[in-house]
Amino acid sequence: MPPMHIEERNDFPNPIEFYDNYVAPGKPVLFKGAAKQFPSYNNWKNDSYLREKYGGLNVMAETAKKEDRNNPVKPMNFSTFLSTYKEEDIYLVQNVAPPRPITEEMFVPKSLLCRGFMDFLNMALLWFSSGGTKSVLHNDSLENINCL
Repeated sequence: MPPMHIEERNDFPNPIEFYDNYVAPGKPVLFKGAAKQFPSYNNWKNDSYLREKYGGLNVMAETAKKEDRNNPVKPMNFSTFLSTYKEEDIYLVQNVAPPRPITEEMFVPKSLLCRGFMDFLNMALLWFSSGGTKSVLHNDSLENINCL
């Protein structure tokens, strides 16, 4: 199958436009540079800030940057992860949905703030690494919002 064209936007549509143009037809869209508009953008790039604010958060680190779903996970606190992720072959995939304190800093675009979307938000995953991670080819059964 040839690659699918993915529309790129520099803005967030209003909730009705987002639903009508992307959700209902199941059409992917890329909001280029959108994360830079998030209030927490600079803080979440700062390991010292994350360690001070959320260092005690218990997390599970994947033990290889090339995903193998048979690899064990390594429990640790976020502070330990932040001290080792640049030197070790690990990355973090952690559900940070409420009631986790870090959720307070998560930015949800207005496009998603209507009641219907928020009622069905069942997971907020934080993926964190020093780069070079690879996932296995897979298909997610639910819709995704992926912010890199």
